[in-house]
Amino acid sequence: MGESRPRWETSLSQTLGPPLVAFIATRLASALAARLANVDPLQASSWVRWDSFWYLRIAAGGYRLEACPGGTSMFCGTTGWFPGYPALIASLARLALAPEWAGFLVSAVAQLALLALLWTRVLDGTPSARRWMLLLLAAFFPGSIYAQAVFPISTVLLLMVGFLVAVREGRFRLAAACGAAAAFTYPTGVLLAPVYGAWLLLSAREARDDWRRLLPLIGPVLGLSAVLGLMAVQTGAWDAFFRNQVQGFGYGLSDPLTTLGTRLVPLLVWRRAGGAEVAAACQTLLVLLLVGWAGTEAIRSRAEPTTALFGLTVVTYWLFPLLLGGRLSLYRAEALLLPAVWLLRRAPVPVLVVILAGAAAVAMPMARSFFQGTLV
Repeated sequence: MGESRPRWETSLSQTLGPPLVAFIATRLASALAARLANVDPLQASSWVRWDSFWYLRIAAGGYRLEACPGGTSMFCGTTGWFPGYPALIASLARLALAPEWAGFLVSAVAQLALLALLWTRVLDGTPSARRWMLLLLAAFFPGSIYAQAVFPISTVLLLMVGFLVAVREGRFRLAAACGAAAAFTYPTGVLLAPVYGAWLLLSAREARDDWRRLLPLIGPVLGLSAVLGLMAVQTGAWDAFFRNQVQGFGYGLSDPLTTLGTRLVPLLVWRRAGGAEVAAACQTLLVLLLVGWAGTEAIRSRAEPTTALFGLTVVTYWLFPLLLGGRLSLYRAEALLLPAVWLLRRAPVPVLVVILAGAAAVAMPMARSFFQGTLV
């Protein structure tokens, strides 16, 4: 008879095995997309596009607020991007790692940790066909290429899911820390505060009697305050972020239906639209299906506190970019809807198969467009 494996080895295999399989699967798919785009996926520079350069610039030299070329009244510079991710890159760069490779490594570790957290704490880590499909859906979730590239998406998603899981488990100090770090890493990380506040008002009476439950409400606010304070110290302007983003990108209150319709138009004129535009529109259509199903599940199970919390998170992070309008890359913001995976746990297997197949099908052209530089 063969010797049985030690218990710790079995536990480690069950904990990291499935997330590692999902991680490798999505990375191989993106590598194939890179090859199809005539890009070498083994070069760190291949994963650096558009905003990646701003994060690398912040990691190297901090924040600067500059007048835009052409004598306009707008402000340019590095203050449109948050410091959490660049700080991690700078930390690894001090170990003699090239900044591009540092960014790639941070994103990879964060994505693997995110999948492990989802598997063990959200999907309960018990192998089954349904849980495997949900895990793979998380790996190939809309916008997944940005969770792999030199962008902070996987990092902020790890912190967001950590926040939700900590609240679910009653670990309010940890939730506050995750919320603060999320807001320090990505602008919409601060939305965890109003999401949690709304959930707290809707939760049971006893949930409002424990003062510790206020801590997750404070964390994201402190994180945003730290960002604005850091930018003020380095640029001399407390509103440096708003000068850059609001004035430079035209953000403001918009009609969400108009914004959504604009993003879906390429599906109606697909013969004339570019491949990247059609792929992004297909992703937005898939997200509509996801949000619709998740929202219905949240309403149906509104008596369950965890379902209500995840539902509020998904709806808020879906609606906010549509309200913001401007030159927003909606397909990147859609990646932050990954907590919808929890709300699909009771979906019929055929529905999960369709959604997973759609996500995988969209991921390939989106990744290829990213490597070609046609997605911002």
